[in-house]
Amino acid sequence: MKKLLTLLASLALFLPAVRADVVLSSIISNGMVLQRGVPAPVWGWADAGEEVTVEFGGQVKKAIPGPDRKWMVDLDPLEASATPRSMTISGKNKILLENILVGEVWIAAGQSNMDWTFHQIDPAEREFAESQKENSLIRAFHVHKNLKAGIPMDDTPGVWKDAAQMVAGPNSVSAVGFFFALELAKSLGIPVAILDVNWGGQRIEPFLAPEGYQAVGLPFKEPDLSVSRSTQEAAKQIASSKASIDESYQAAQKGLKMAFDAPNNPYGNAENFIYNAMVAPLAPYAVQGTI
Repeated sequence: MKKLLTLLASLALFLPAVRADVVLSSIISNGMVLQRGVPAPVWGWADAGEEVTVEFGGQVKKAIPGPDRKWMVDLDPLEASATPRSMTISGKNKILLENILVGEVWIAAGQSNMDWTFHQIDPAEREFAESQKENSLIRAFHVHKNLKAGIPMDDTPGVWKDAAQMVAGPNSVSAVGFFFALELAKSLGIPVAILDVNWGGQRIEPFLAPEGYQAVGLPFKEPDLSVSRSTQEAAKQIASSKASIDESYQAAQKGLKMAFDAPNNPYGNAENFIYNAMVAPLAPYAVQGTI
């Protein structure tokens, strides 16, 4: 019996996960700022055929995901509001998002200059930025890891930050983006947020969608999709590398050095690798513009 249970447990590692709960994109979360004056998409994933209901600001929107499990609703155009409100997303489970504002949203993306943090700017400027920690009108969605992918990803790791969190610690947001949001919020008197997507030392081409290459006449080499794994294949490859990384981590905790098996990206590579990994997952989000 014990051997049977062990065998079943091993087989379970290779079975697709049961996907019952509604899951949201990382940008659809507590503290977000929605773009005013235009339809505002809200999206995520659920079981195919499962009705998902989104409630916000007196609006009720419904969607039914198809075979790809993705669902999306468009909220009707909203008026700017600095009053925090809640959003409810429900299907087989119920998610409550809080502290949501409506205003303007701008993409702050680029290389070294946009990547400049508060620990790299003039001390007087940093002191002024820190004096704005209680400013309730400015926020940022901070994509906090530099990642590559050969095909557009579904999601990317990031978190919404208020003014105090925007300037705090070594992982602060773009100083340029912060001062832009601060000045615009002061001028308009409404909430302003930036989508902070930066990677210093890179060329601009990796940030572009294929349409961006075409728009300016740049040749675009289509990625080799044969290297891109399905999510199940990728999960197996990641799990294999994770065991090696865990061993190395445990050794480091004991003061020892141990090499680990660094995984190749299971989702391949492409010349627009930043767009695929860090920008494309945010693309449905409604914005006012880009700096």
